[in-house]
Amino acid sequence: MKKLYINGVFDSSDLPKGAKVKKINCAEYKIEEIEEIVTQQNLFSKNVLFLLYNFDELLEKNNSKKILMFLKRAGNSLLIINMLNGINQIKDESLKQFFKDNFEIIDLSKAPIKKERLKDFVDAFLSKYGIEKNETVEKVIELVVKKVGNNLITAEKVLDEIFFDQVENGAVEWENIDEGMIEYFVSIYKEINQFVVANLFLELLLRKETNDFEDIKRVNRNRELILRYLEMMELDDKIDELWGLIFSQIVALIKIYDQYCKFGDKVQVIANNLKMNSYRVMMLMRFVKNLDYLIKHKDFSISHLLSSFLEWEIRIKSGFSTYIKEIEGLVS
Repeated sequence: MKKLYINGVFDSSDLPKGAKVKKINCAEYKIEEIEEIVTQQNLFSKNVLFLLYNFDELLEKNNSKKILMFLKRAGNSLLIINMLNGINQIKDESLKQFFKDNFEIIDLSKAPIKKERLKDFVDAFLSKYGIEKNETVEKVIELVVKKVGNNLITAEKVLDEIFFDQVENGAVEWENIDEGMIEYFVSIYKEINQFVVANLFLELLLRKETNDFEDIKRVNRNRELILRYLEMMELDDKIDELWGLIFSQIVALIKIYDQYCKFGDKVQVIANNLKMNSYRVMMLMRFVKNLDYLIKHKDFSISHLLSSFLEWEIRIKSGFSTYIKEIEGLVS
Protein backbone atom coordinates (compact mmCIF):
# COMPACT_ATOMS: atom_id res chain seq x y z
CA MET A 1 0.00 0.00 0.00
CA LYS A 2 1.33 3.39 -1.05
CA LYS A 3 -0.99 6.39 -0.95
CA LEU A 4 -0.38 10.10 -1.36
CA TYR A 5 -3.00 12.47 0.05
CA ILE A 6 -2.78 16.02 -1.30
CA ASN A 7 -4.52 19.40 -0.89
CA GLY A 8 -5.56 19.01 2.73
CA VAL A 9 -4.98 17.33 6.06
CA PHE A 10 -5.50 13.57 6.05
CA ASP A 11 -7.92 12.38 8.74
CA SER A 12 -6.13 9.51 10.47
CA SER A 13 -9.50 8.17 11.64
CA ASP A 14 -9.90 6.91 8.06
CA LEU A 15 -7.02 4.46 8.48
CA PRO A 16 -7.87 0.74 8.31
CA LYS A 17 -9.25 -0.53 11.62
CA GLY A 18 -6.78 -2.59 13.60
CA ALA A 19 -3.81 -1.42 11.52
CA LYS A 20 -0.47 -0.93 13.27
CA VAL A 21 0.20 2.71 12.52
CA LYS A 22 3.32 4.74 13.20
CA LYS A 23 2.82 8.46 12.65
CA ILE A 24 5.85 10.52 11.67
CA ASN A 25 5.80 14.30 11.66
CA CYS A 26 8.23 15.21 8.87
CA ALA A 27 8.74 18.65 10.43
CA GLU A 28 10.41 17.07 13.46
CA TYR A 29 12.87 14.69 11.78
CA LYS A 30 15.67 14.82 9.26
CA ILE A 31 15.08 12.78 6.13
CA GLU A 32 17.88 10.37 7.16
CA GLU A 33 16.11 9.71 10.48
CA ILE A 34 12.79 9.08 8.75
CA GLU A 35 14.46 6.70 6.32
CA GLU A 36 16.03 4.77 9.19
CA ILE A 37 12.71 4.48 11.04
CA VAL A 38 10.85 3.29 7.94
CA THR A 39 13.45 0.87 6.61
CA GLN A 40 14.68 -0.60 9.92
CA GLN A 41 11.26 -1.16 11.44
CA ASN A 42 10.03 -2.67 8.23
CA LEU A 43 12.60 -5.47 8.67
CA PHE A 44 10.98 -6.54 11.93
CA SER A 45 7.35 -5.71 11.34
CA LYS A 46 6.16 -5.85 7.76
CA ASN A 47 2.62 -4.89 8.73
CA VAL A 48 3.44 -1.47 10.17
CA LEU A 49 1.74 1.35 8.28
CA PHE A 50 3.78 4.55 8.25
CA LEU A 51 1.81 7.80 8.09
CA LEU A 52 4.14 10.63 7.03
CA TYR A 53 2.48 14.04 7.46
CA ASN A 54 3.86 17.54 6.91
CA PHE A 55 5.73 16.02 3.97
CA ASP A 56 5.89 19.51 2.44
CA GLU A 57 8.60 20.23 5.03
CA LEU A 58 10.84 17.54 3.50
CA LEU A 59 10.28 18.98 0.04
CA GLU A 60 11.28 22.40 1.29
CA LYS A 61 14.40 21.32 3.20
CA ASN A 62 15.81 18.62 0.89
CA ASN A 63 16.67 18.37 -2.77
CA SER A 64 14.49 16.15 -4.95
CA LYS A 65 17.20 13.52 -5.53
CA LYS A 66 17.51 12.92 -1.80
CA ILE A 67 13.75 12.46 -1.42
CA LEU A 68 13.56 10.20 -4.46
CA MET A 69 16.36 8.04 -3.06
CA PHE A 70 14.53 7.76 0.28
CA LEU A 71 11.28 6.69 -1.41
CA LYS A 72 13.09 4.05 -3.45
CA ARG A 73 14.88 2.69 -0.37
CA ALA A 74 11.56 2.50 1.46
CA GLY A 75 10.88 -0.38 -0.93
CA ASN A 76 7.87 -2.38 0.12
CA SER A 77 7.10 -0.32 3.23
CA LEU A 78 3.46 0.54 3.75
CA LEU A 79 3.40 4.30 3.29
CA ILE A 80 0.74 6.96 3.50
CA ILE A 81 2.10 10.42 2.73
CA ASN A 82 0.20 13.64 3.35
CA MET A 83 1.09 16.85 1.51
CA LEU A 84 -0.87 20.05 2.14
CA ASN A 85 -0.26 21.15 -1.45
CA GLY A 86 -0.55 19.26 -4.73
CA ILE A 87 2.28 17.54 -6.56
CA ASN A 88 2.60 20.49 -8.93
CA GLN A 89 4.72 22.15 -6.23
CA ILE A 90 7.35 19.51 -7.05
CA LYS A 91 9.60 20.96 -9.74
CA ASP A 92 11.68 17.83 -10.31
CA GLU A 93 9.91 15.80 -13.01
CA SER A 94 11.53 12.50 -11.92
CA LEU A 95 10.15 12.81 -8.38
CA LYS A 96 6.76 13.92 -9.63
CA GLN A 97 6.62 10.95 -12.03
CA PHE A 98 7.71 8.55 -9.27
CA PHE A 99 4.69 9.55 -7.20
CA LYS A 100 2.40 9.13 -10.20
CA ASP A 101 3.80 5.68 -11.01
CA ASN A 102 4.06 4.26 -7.49
CA PHE A 103 1.37 5.94 -5.35
CA GLU A 104 -2.38 6.15 -5.42
CA ILE A 105 -2.91 9.93 -5.38
CA ILE A 106 -5.99 11.10 -3.50
CA ASP A 107 -7.06 14.75 -3.70
CA LEU A 108 -8.59 15.63 -0.33
CA SER A 109 -10.13 18.83 -1.72
CA LYS A 110 -12.48 16.63 -3.76
CA ALA A 111 -13.47 14.35 -0.90
CA PRO A 112 -16.71 14.99 1.05
CA ILE A 113 -16.01 16.70 4.34
CA LYS A 114 -17.20 15.17 7.59
CA LYS A 115 -19.74 17.15 9.61
CA GLU A 116 -17.60 16.96 12.75
CA ARG A 117 -14.58 18.29 10.90
CA LEU A 118 -16.57 21.14 9.37
CA LYS A 119 -17.95 22.01 12.80
CA ASP A 120 -14.43 22.08 14.28
CA PHE A 121 -13.28 24.34 11.42
CA VAL A 122 -16.19 26.76 11.93
CA ASP A 123 -15.56 26.88 15.68
CA ALA A 124 -11.82 27.46 15.15
CA PHE A 125 -12.43 30.36 12.74
CA LEU A 126 -14.97 32.01 15.03
CA SER A 127 -12.59 31.67 17.96
CA LYS A 128 -9.66 33.05 15.92
CA TYR A 129 -11.38 36.40 15.44
CA GLY A 130 -13.57 36.40 18.55
CA ILE A 131 -16.77 36.23 16.49
CA GLU A 132 -19.97 35.29 18.25
CA LYS A 133 -21.62 32.16 16.91
CA ASN A 134 -24.60 32.88 14.68
CA GLU A 135 -26.31 31.27 11.70
CA THR A 136 -25.35 33.98 9.16
CA VAL A 137 -21.61 33.68 9.80
CA GLU A 138 -21.76 29.89 9.77
CA LYS A 139 -23.53 29.91 6.39
CA VAL A 140 -20.82 32.17 4.93
CA ILE A 141 -18.07 29.89 6.23
CA GLU A 142 -19.80 26.75 4.94
CA LEU A 143 -20.35 28.34 1.51
CA VAL A 144 -16.66 29.29 1.29
CA VAL A 145 -15.68 25.71 2.22
CA LYS A 146 -18.00 24.40 -0.50
CA LYS A 147 -16.66 26.84 -3.13
CA VAL A 148 -13.04 25.75 -2.54
CA GLY A 149 -13.92 22.07 -2.84
CA ASN A 150 -13.69 21.36 0.91
CA ASN A 151 -10.03 22.38 1.06
CA LEU A 152 -9.95 23.87 4.57
CA ILE A 153 -6.49 25.41 4.14
CA THR A 154 -7.69 27.39 1.12
CA ALA A 155 -10.98 28.15 2.87
CA GLU A 156 -9.13 29.78 5.75
CA LYS A 157 -7.14 31.97 3.33
CA VAL A 158 -10.34 33.11 1.62
CA LEU A 159 -12.13 33.79 4.92
CA ASP A 160 -9.14 35.74 6.25
CA GLU A 161 -9.19 37.92 3.13
CA ILE A 162 -12.96 38.50 3.32
CA PHE A 163 -12.71 39.32 7.03
CA PHE A 164 -9.86 41.83 6.64
CA ASP A 165 -11.46 43.41 3.59
CA GLN A 166 -14.64 43.99 5.61
CA VAL A 167 -12.69 45.38 8.56
CA GLU A 168 -10.89 47.85 6.28
CA ASN A 169 -14.24 49.05 4.93
CA GLY A 170 -15.81 49.44 8.39
CA ALA A 171 -17.61 46.86 10.51
CA VAL A 172 -17.90 43.26 9.35
CA GLU A 173 -21.38 42.87 7.90
CA TRP A 174 -21.73 39.14 7.32
CA GLU A 175 -25.25 39.47 5.92
CA ASN A 176 -23.85 41.55 3.01
CA ILE A 177 -21.30 38.90 2.01
CA ASP A 178 -23.02 37.33 -0.99
CA GLU A 179 -22.06 34.46 -3.26
CA GLY A 180 -20.53 36.79 -5.87
CA MET A 181 -18.08 38.26 -3.35
CA ILE A 182 -17.13 34.79 -2.15
CA GLU A 183 -16.55 33.56 -5.70
CA TYR A 184 -14.34 36.57 -6.42
CA PHE A 185 -12.07 35.92 -3.44
CA VAL A 186 -12.05 32.18 -4.15
CA SER A 187 -10.91 32.85 -7.73
CA ILE A 188 -7.93 34.78 -6.39
CA TYR A 189 -6.98 32.63 -3.41
CA LYS A 190 -7.85 29.14 -4.63
CA GLU A 191 -4.17 28.57 -5.13
CA ILE A 192 -0.97 30.53 -4.88
CA ASN A 193 -1.37 32.27 -8.19
CA GLN A 194 -0.27 35.38 -10.01
CA PHE A 195 -2.99 37.57 -8.49
CA VAL A 196 -1.73 36.79 -4.99
CA VAL A 197 1.82 37.78 -5.93
CA ALA A 198 0.68 40.91 -7.81
CA ASN A 199 -1.41 42.14 -4.88
CA LEU A 200 1.40 41.50 -2.40
CA PHE A 201 3.65 43.48 -4.73
CA LEU A 202 1.18 46.41 -4.63
CA GLU A 203 1.13 46.26 -0.84
CA LEU A 204 4.90 46.74 -0.79
CA LEU A 205 5.01 49.31 -3.58
CA LEU A 206 2.33 51.54 -2.03
CA ARG A 207 2.99 51.03 1.65
CA LYS A 208 3.01 53.90 4.11
CA GLU A 209 6.50 54.15 5.57
CA THR A 210 6.18 53.98 9.37
CA ASN A 211 8.32 52.93 12.29
CA ASP A 212 5.47 50.90 13.76
CA PHE A 213 6.78 47.47 14.74
CA GLU A 214 3.70 45.62 13.43
CA ASP A 215 3.92 47.47 10.12
CA ILE A 216 7.61 46.63 9.72
CA LYS A 217 6.86 43.00 10.56
CA ARG A 218 4.07 42.92 7.95
CA VAL A 219 6.35 44.43 5.29
CA ASN A 220 9.07 41.84 5.96
CA ARG A 221 6.50 39.04 5.90
CA ASN A 222 5.15 40.24 2.54
CA ARG A 223 8.69 40.36 1.13
CA GLU A 224 9.33 36.80 2.27
CA LEU A 225 5.98 35.63 0.90
CA ILE A 226 6.58 37.08 -2.55
CA LEU A 227 10.06 35.57 -2.82
CA ARG A 228 8.77 32.20 -1.61
CA TYR A 229 5.78 32.29 -3.97
CA LEU A 230 8.04 33.15 -6.89
CA GLU A 231 10.12 30.10 -6.02
CA MET A 232 7.07 27.85 -5.58
CA MET A 233 5.33 28.93 -8.77
CA GLU A 234 6.65 27.41 -11.95
CA LEU A 235 7.17 30.76 -13.62
CA ASP A 236 9.93 29.96 -16.08
CA ASP A 237 7.57 30.50 -19.01
CA LYS A 238 4.99 32.61 -17.15
CA ILE A 239 7.05 35.34 -15.53
CA ASP A 240 6.20 37.79 -18.31
CA GLU A 241 2.50 37.13 -17.57
CA LEU A 242 3.06 38.07 -13.92
CA TRP A 243 4.89 41.23 -14.97
CA GLY A 244 2.00 42.10 -17.28
CA LEU A 245 -0.52 41.45 -14.51
CA ILE A 246 1.36 43.73 -12.07
CA PHE A 247 1.36 46.48 -14.70
CA SER A 248 -2.34 45.85 -15.44
CA GLN A 249 -3.17 46.16 -11.72
CA ILE A 250 -1.26 49.44 -11.54
CA VAL A 251 -3.12 50.83 -14.58
CA ALA A 252 -6.45 49.76 -13.03
CA LEU A 253 -5.36 51.38 -9.78
CA ILE A 254 -4.67 54.71 -11.51
CA LYS A 255 -8.07 54.63 -13.25
CA ILE A 256 -9.82 53.88 -9.96
CA TYR A 257 -7.83 56.64 -8.22
CA ASP A 258 -9.04 59.17 -10.79
CA GLN A 259 -12.64 58.16 -10.01
CA TYR A 260 -11.90 58.10 -6.26
CA CYS A 261 -10.83 61.74 -6.41
CA LYS A 262 -14.26 62.57 -7.90
CA PHE A 263 -16.62 60.28 -6.01
CA GLY A 264 -14.75 59.05 -2.91
CA ASP A 265 -14.86 55.34 -2.06
CA LYS A 266 -18.20 54.63 -3.74
CA VAL A 267 -17.22 51.23 -5.12
CA GLN A 268 -20.32 50.55 -7.21
CA VAL A 269 -20.30 54.02 -8.84
CA ILE A 270 -16.62 53.62 -9.76
CA ALA A 271 -17.17 50.07 -11.05
CA ASN A 272 -20.08 51.22 -13.22
CA ASN A 273 -18.14 54.18 -14.63
CA LEU A 274 -15.11 52.03 -15.46
CA LYS A 275 -17.16 48.97 -16.50
CA MET A 276 -15.01 47.01 -14.04
CA ASN A 277 -15.87 44.12 -11.70
CA SER A 278 -17.08 45.74 -8.46
CA TYR A 279 -15.13 43.25 -6.35
CA ARG A 280 -11.94 44.05 -8.22
CA VAL A 281 -12.55 47.73 -7.46
CA MET A 282 -13.24 46.86 -3.81
CA MET A 283 -10.06 44.76 -3.66
CA LEU A 284 -7.93 47.58 -5.09
CA MET A 285 -9.57 50.32 -3.00
CA ARG A 286 -7.20 49.76 -0.08
CA PHE A 287 -4.26 50.38 -2.42
CA VAL A 288 -6.01 53.45 -3.82
CA LYS A 289 -6.26 54.95 -0.33
CA ASN A 290 -2.55 54.31 0.24
CA LEU A 291 -1.80 55.88 -3.15
CA ASP A 292 -3.84 58.94 -2.19
CA TYR A 293 -1.88 59.28 1.06
CA LEU A 294 1.50 58.92 -0.70
CA ILE A 295 0.60 61.51 -3.35
CA LYS A 296 -0.62 64.04 -0.79
CA HIS A 297 2.01 63.53 1.91
CA LYS A 298 5.08 61.86 0.38
CA ASP A 299 5.44 63.50 -3.06
CA PHE A 300 4.65 60.17 -4.73
CA SER A 301 4.45 60.53 -8.52
CA ILE A 302 2.26 58.33 -10.73
CA SER A 303 4.09 59.46 -13.88
CA HIS A 304 7.42 58.51 -12.28
CA LEU A 305 6.03 55.08 -11.39
CA LEU A 306 4.89 54.46 -14.98
CA SER A 307 8.15 55.74 -16.49
CA SER A 308 10.10 53.50 -14.09
CA PHE A 309 8.13 50.48 -15.29
CA LEU A 310 8.94 51.37 -18.89
CA GLU A 311 12.65 51.69 -18.00
CA TRP A 312 12.60 48.26 -16.33
CA GLU A 313 10.82 46.85 -19.39
CA ILE A 314 13.45 48.29 -21.74
CA ARG A 315 16.24 46.86 -19.56
CA ILE A 316 14.60 43.42 -19.70
CA LYS A 317 13.88 43.51 -23.46
CA SER A 318 17.45 44.64 -24.13
CA GLY A 319 18.82 41.61 -22.31
CA PHE A 320 20.43 43.58 -19.48
CA SER A 321 18.05 42.11 -16.92
CA THR A 322 15.23 39.61 -16.48
CA TYR A 323 11.66 39.83 -15.17
CA ILE A 324 12.52 37.72 -12.14
CA LYS A 325 15.57 39.86 -11.29
CA GLU A 326 13.60 43.09 -11.53
CA ILE A 327 10.77 41.76 -9.34
CA GLU A 328 13.17 40.34 -6.75
CA GLY A 329 15.12 43.61 -6.79
CA LEU A 330 11.98 45.71 -6.27
CA VAL A 331 10.82 43.45 -3.47
CA SER A 332 14.17 43.40 -1.68
